[in-house]
Amino acid sequence: MGGFICLLAVLSLTRDYRFPIWSTTTAPQTVAPAAPWLSNATEMREMRDPYSRHFALPNGEFVAEVSLEPRFYESAAGEWLPIDPSFAPTAQGWTVSENSLQSTIAAAEPAVTLNRDGYQLTWEPQTLSVLDDTGARTILSERADSYGDGEALSETEIGYEGQWTAAGLEDRLRSGIGQLNYQLQVPQDTFATPAANAEWVELTFAAALPDGVLFYTNGRAQQLPFTTNTPVDIETPFGDLLLTLEPPTAYEVNFPEQQTLGQMTFRSAADGGVLVGMQIPAGWWFATERSGPLAIDPTMHVIQVVEAKSFLALTDPFDDTDDDDIDMAKAQPSDQNPASIGNRICAGNTKHSASGSLSRMGIYSSFFRYPLPSLPEGLQPTEALLVGIPEPHQFPAYGLDKLSVQPTHLGRVTGDWATFVMTDTQTSGWNADFSALVTTLETQDVYQPHPGLVDPNNPTYPATVWDVTSTVQDWYNNPASNYGFAIYPQYYGFYMWEDILPTGRPMSRACYPLSAKWEPQDAPDPTADIPSAAAPGMIMLITYTSPNLANDSFRTDVVPSAQPDGSYAYQYHEYDMPAIGNHWQLVGVQGASTVDNWRAKVPLNLVHDSLEQPIISDLGNATTGNESYQWQPNYMVVNGHQAPPADLKLRVKADTSPTGDHNSKLYYMETQTAAPS
Repeated sequence: MGGFICLLAVLSLTRDYRFPIWSTTTAPQTVAPAAPWLSNATEMREMRDPYSRHFALPNGEFVAEVSLEPRFYESAAGEWLPIDPSFAPTAQGWTVSENSLQSTIAAAEPAVTLNRDGYQLTWEPQTLSVLDDTGARTILSERADSYGDGEALSETEIGYEGQWTAAGLEDRLRSGIGQLNYQLQVPQDTFATPAANAEWVELTFAAALPDGVLFYTNGRAQQLPFTTNTPVDIETPFGDLLLTLEPPTAYEVNFPEQQTLGQMTFRSAADGGVLVGMQIPAGWWFATERSGPLAIDPTMHVIQVVEAKSFLALTDPFDDTDDDDIDMAKAQPSDQNPASIGNRICAGNTKHSASGSLSRMGIYSSFFRYPLPSLPEGLQPTEALLVGIPEPHQFPAYGLDKLSVQPTHLGRVTGDWATFVMTDTQTSGWNADFSALVTTLETQDVYQPHPGLVDPNNPTYPATVWDVTSTVQDWYNNPASNYGFAIYPQYYGFYMWEDILPTGRPMSRACYPLSAKWEPQDAPDPTADIPSAAAPGMIMLITYTSPNLANDSFRTDVVPSAQPDGSYAYQYHEYDMPAIGNHWQLVGVQGASTVDNWRAKVPLNLVHDSLEQPIISDLGNATTGNESYQWQPNYMVVNGHQAPPADLKLRVKADTSPTGDHNSKLYYMETQTAAPS
């Protein structure tokens, strides 16, 4: 069989530290084992969200471990549990139940039933066709009347054959973290000649949706039929989001940087359902330079699965020249599998063998944005580190020391990069200069040891650490400024033949998975001389802590949380209690009379670092008989003679009676100490 053209549909949810200092001439024979710095920490499971988990450290600080892709899904009981995208066999086929978007797959056909908050949606391919410039449709292939059952190709992939009237077409369903991919593989020589005046190639799906669902694009309601090249939100009649469907992207599977954007059409079906057409420009699809297999890739999700994009800029094909830098580029080993970058974060220089025998230098760069986790009100981020271990053997080129070394820039993105990375083609002639969008933060060497340096029975790989504290603190102060990071090789200017490659240092690319592949007890310790772990990963670690409360002080602050009540899960301000020796300590809080006498009523709790609460005040209400004085203070007294724990924290809880002007309310806090009499 010849090459394949693939049609792909994706159904998904949608401190003081040191760096590795290995010499480029002396390779380490062993790597320090991972320090179990989080194994002594206590996870605060109630703080989990799809992308992060939080730990209380023994020193009283807290750490949020943040991933680019979802790691947890919310169960029916409201608990955040680890995502497992594996297909579990059933009597009728397969199911994926431990995921944000749960699905059931039929054994006899690639039909998918999606389950979301008690609602069911079905999704099934129908036809492959070509539309001309008048809208006339030519059917290339339809679903067959009889076919064989699907086969589990792996824990996360199911394949079907003989499901279509045209010979050789094959279906694939692939499950991943937060996503389910549908793919139709088409032999490239089956439909090589386009119809006259062809405008679109369309893969049509039949969707059965709950009654009364609403469609929105860019916040505007849409009525069937409609066409769009922007995401479509599908909501219940009550305004709850069921799914978001992204417009398709088509690309060459073996060379994904050759791509184009498509559009979606939504129209009513005769049976009362909805037909969704994934349309790709026919001029791109049938171009003579296309090299199959190809893919059409829309995405269905209930949360934005990941905001990351790896892309490649290629030089012009090498010609006969005496330039030393081009000669050195020619001497680099060829990257035979550029498509293996997949859904990863990649940075580096590499040589590609593409378009037949033409060789080109390529420069990989990536944009990515972490969703900032919610911190308890009043707690402040004190440090933020980006820790990365590239996946092994992602086209490394080794030096004499058996190390692959890639000097890598990490930059802060200062503007919207969506348009920049969605260029139709990101190859020869495409300008890779994104300096107007990126401010370089740090440059670190990324190391990939030769497999011979790694113990296969106890593998450890060196991690690279970038300090992003000031950037993350800025993002918490102004969340709208969080456009994420860019990672790119130091010698990215070589794309324009502006930078000369360093003599004797082979270039390579490093690719990182979108989440950490280690558990807390195996996480790399960023304070170690050589941070390392047994598996690849890319995470952001945000350390945060409580501000110190001074003795004999008076302060005014905005009440915790925001209107309406319950809009934040952790509504309190927290302070570290100061040392008082054998003195007495009085702490009182009271709503400030600043907005028409609507004073806040804020409870006051005392807690240990172990999260025990030895003192819990009332709800901030006045005592019986004093109801007219609704703003009576809450206070507590600590007796230093009783040797209170040194790790006491004070929590000012949210207003127990929020009002419409809640965001304007203030509270007073006063501390006083007294010597024993």
